Amino acid sequence: METAWHPFHWPAWAPGVLLGAVSLVYGLAVGFLISRKTSPRLVVGLHLGMIALSGVLVVVAVWAYAAGEPRTVWENLGMPGAIGVFMYAVTFTAVRRACD
Repeated sequence: METAWHPFHWPAWAPGVLLGAVSLVYGLAVGFLISRKTSPRLVVGLHLGMIALSGVLVVVAVWAYAAGEPRTVWENLGMPGAIGVFMYAVTFTAVRRACD
């Protein structure tokens, strides 16, 4: 590895903040749609999309670790991704029940 693919002038917390902002928009949309009992397939699809987005962060973090990137790269991608996968996987059943 000659150069890191992560510019260190970026804030290390940026991936977590971006996932949090996307989660905020997701939560607003799901809350609105579930309260009106409309588009249950859209709500479940959005939830699966958030699991996939979090999973992509975990995969990129594992790839960065395997490529020998510094800890600030893979740790700050993997932690929000792992938390997101866990959080959305745990709440998947509740979201499906709320849509019925």
